[in-house]
Amino acid sequence: MRRKVLFLIVILALTPALYGQTVVTLKNSFIEQYKNRATIDATFNVDHTSAIHPASQDGDIHIAGRAKEIGWHGVAEIMNAKTEKNQAVKTVKSVEGKETSPLQITGAWRIWSEHGGQIVETQGESSEPLDSSGAAHVFQIHPVSQADGRSLAHTFVPTAGYPFKDADTAFTTYERTGCQIVPHGDTTTIITSKVGYNYTEFVMVLNESPNTITDGTMVFADVETLQGESIVKHRRMVFVKDTEPETAVKGMSRAAPARDRHPADRSFAGVLAGGHGGRSDSEG
Repeated sequence: MRRKVLFLIVILALTPALYGQTVVTLKNSFIEQYKNRATIDATFNVDHTSAIHPASQDGDIHIAGRAKEIGWHGVAEIMNAKTEKNQAVKTVKSVEGKETSPLQITGAWRIWSEHGGQIVETQGESSEPLDSSGAAHVFQIHPVSQADGRSLAHTFVPTAGYPFKDADTAFTTYERTGCQIVPHGDTTTIITSKVGYNYTEFVMVLNESPNTITDGTMVFADVETLQGESIVKHRRMVFVKDTEPETAVKGMSRAAPARDRHPADRSFAGVLAGGHGGRSDSEG
């Protein structure tokens, strides 16, 4: 009887997805390459695209597809896409569904568990084309900073008309969302749950002077509400190079608050980026 109980415990431990969790296995070489990078360059096969979302929904366009640099499928998103309707968006739609015409894109990479239900993904396994721009996914290039050689840095600004999420509610959710990290030789598995609050407005107070990286800027900072109430201490923020948010943070000094809009994305081990050029690493 004891053996049966132990066997059951082991089986349950190895099958977290049965409980509706997100299970993602990454190559350690990928983690090592991108852990201190804000962006990723990808040769992206565009499977499907969405319509441009109205500003009240976020103003983005979703681009579902696959890239060898990522190792499996994902979704790229252009912010304030309406401003690129006749440029980058037009280019993206011209290669939709064309397997032999991938699109060169660069953007903030992140693992973002926004879909509920059972999701199990392993980097490097063969990936079939996605059948919808809204298909469940974990990997994102969001926001896209360059498409087909065209800079989209100007899109890294607050979306007028979008109701940004409350900082206290959002960060409390980020902090309470569990994340288990399991190493296996040359891979690492992340086990987590669905989390929302993709764009959050908060005050960032620097703990140190900003640090320049290859493709942007990183800095540790505290998070406060717009009313100045402390929420979270010492979280790494990541900004994409040559964007308005990066320019702003590079001009700040330690303990100087940034009271502009910077959406916060929950992430793993400080390796992910997203949203208006700014991100908070709520997993520490």
